[in-house]
Amino acid sequence: MSGTASTTSYDELIYPSLAFPQTHPDLLGMLGTLFGLNPAPTDNCRVLELGCASGANLMPLAYAWPNSTFLGIDYAAKQVEQGNNRLKQLPLRNLELRHASILDVNKDWGKFDYILCHGVYSWVPVEVQEAILRIYRENLAEHGIGYISYNVLPGWHMRGMIREMMCYHDTWHMNSPPLERVKQARALLQFLGNSVKNQQTPYGLLLKQELEVLSKVNDSYIFHEHLEEHNDPIYFFEFNERLVKHNLRFLGEADFRMMVHENLPQETREQLAKVAPNLIQMEQYLDFLSNRMFRQSLVCHEEHRPSYNLTPERIMSFQVVTALKPESKTVNFARNVQESFGLPNGMKISSGEPIVKAGMTVLAEAFPNAVPFAELFARARKKLGNVRSDLGSSGTGNNSAQETDPSLERDRNELAGTLLKLYSIGGCGLIEFWRSYPKFVTRVSDKPVASPVARLLAQENQSIATMRHQCIMLNELDRQLIPMLDGTHTQLAMQSKLLEAFNKGQINLARAGQPIKEEHKARPILRDLIDQQLTRYAESALLIG
Repeated sequence: MSGTASTTSYDELIYPSLAFPQTHPDLLGMLGTLFGLNPAPTDNCRVLELGCASGANLMPLAYAWPNSTFLGIDYAAKQVEQGNNRLKQLPLRNLELRHASILDVNKDWGKFDYILCHGVYSWVPVEVQEAILRIYRENLAEHGIGYISYNVLPGWHMRGMIREMMCYHDTWHMNSPPLERVKQARALLQFLGNSVKNQQTPYGLLLKQELEVLSKVNDSYIFHEHLEEHNDPIYFFEFNERLVKHNLRFLGEADFRMMVHENLPQETREQLAKVAPNLIQMEQYLDFLSNRMFRQSLVCHEEHRPSYNLTPERIMSFQVVTALKPESKTVNFARNVQESFGLPNGMKISSGEPIVKAGMTVLAEAFPNAVPFAELFARARKKLGNVRSDLGSSGTGNNSAQETDPSLERDRNELAGTLLKLYSIGGCGLIEFWRSYPKFVTRVSDKPVASPVARLLAQENQSIATMRHQCIMLNELDRQLIPMLDGTHTQLAMQSKLLEAFNKGQINLARAGQPIKEEHKARPILRDLIDQQLTRYAESALLIG
């Protein structure tokens, strides 16, 4: 977070510094490409983050993309100091964390291909909000893309009402330390919850729903989201008016699903077409329909003309990755035989199209690696027995068989169109598109290695980013184990060190719900846990060697 003097409260109660997958420059560049723009390549770009906290979002990016440069600024001096202390322990020469106000940034700072601003805009005064948009106008490169998140109405009306109650209650505790103020705020929430627990009125039901959400968040969220001086949600159309004022254009949403109205009922789509003839109106009405309370918008310079007529050809330059797995042990590629592919969270898709089933099978076999679309198509066709082996893995060439095969183009468009549709339905939760895919290993070596960023942050953070910039939550075993993944420890050595931690009471073990106290019982449990966790790390793209 960043801002003016009011946000020095972030020095008093530090907000967790985390990685945000939705801010990844490759995702922003991929979406820009999808919409017909020409953004800078991920592996050779310049990135600015406004409100970088202690740098946990930028550090994994800087390690994964050593030929790109990253600059983060924040007004919370303690967090920047914490981040710079970490940088002293990391081999990163392409990342700078600077204690500065957003108001300090000017044209002299140069141009950036990607500018990130997560969790800042709604929480700072008007003059800082204006400065943020000025920075996008003055410091965003010609083909640059900016990311900015903010609270929106109508969804925030209910949460804003609760915030106002908490702020009123907080007036009697303003001189108390932050944690005491949070304690008093939680006491108010408890009082409100007890008062409506038996109510089935619309007000009671809405209040209980919001109180349930707030009961699960940490103290820093309560303090900075609800007790800060500034938290000003706006309607999307108002945000767009501000963009226009600064000669900027709304490009889209980092969560692509939010822009897709084809997922709505047919009658609703027909009505939307009548009342929302352009993109901005459509986005505003979609907010009305979903009671949206948060946006993660992408912006570009006003002279660009994005194209939202998305055809299958748009994704053919991308690499594709998905965690979807076939539910059948042996996939039947015959036409019209339905096969299902599912995720651990229960989401699933099904298809009877041979090329789609073959393509999804190829992706399942490759996960967590990505497959370039051309290679994906060639391998899928080969599974179906329709591509001659001498075409090679690229699936391109000038031989007569390829030129005259009438099913070739149909299959290519069918596969690409289905992938695009899945992305529209489930976003990155179903299918990921990448322009440049990070490097990692998927097998556990004798002496496994995680990135130095992951090893360092695992000692302090509740979550860390994988090489794919996905967050994984850590338990105490992870915090002990991941720092050992430096290429010098065998699994036996890891077991020995973890056994020492167990004997010191730093790790708690249990079996069948019963705590384990004896060393001879802990030893085989730790051996199995190490094996399980290392497999998990490899499947999560956390390992680099």
